[in-house]
Amino acid sequence: MTDDARNTFLEALAQWAWQGHRHGQDVVDAACDALVAGLDSPALRDLAGLYRDAPREVVQLTVADVVAELGLDLPVGRDALSRHLLGRQAEAVLAGRLSPRTFATWALRHFGYDVSGDLQGLVLAADEYESHTWHRIGDFPNASLAVLDDDVRRIAHALLAEPS
Repeated sequence: MTDDARNTFLEALAQWAWQGHRHGQDVVDAACDALVAGLDSPALRDLAGLYRDAPREVVQLTVADVVAELGLDLPVGRDALSRHLLGRQAEAVLAGRLSPRTFATWALRHFGYDVSGDLQGLVLAADEYESHTWHRIGDFPNASLAVLDDDVRRIAHALLAEPS
């Protein structure tokens, strides 16, 4: 069982839970990917074998079994799930696996404008990136995008430093 596969699967479960347990096929697909990556448990195999139109309750119960069998620490509640997903995105930015622009856009999509603190700076950065897109290339020197990228990385550091 690899840590990367485990973390990827946990993130898929958190995203699914954050979305209100819609799109059960997403966690079924994630279970298949997890099996291929080396994770294994009877409930994980059951989850990977569910049909696209499996009832939501069946998917939820099977996910609960997978979480228990694999000892996953799936956050409970919308706030805890939001913090978890935000932290994983911030880590991906700082590790270079996700661009600062993609992180800011993701935050705006997930949280909207009704936020405060560093999160507000992050969603406003999404607007800044968008304004760069709509202007002619010569209007914004590359340096201004680099500064914005650095600001988003600073926000990612700050978000990770906040207590959960």
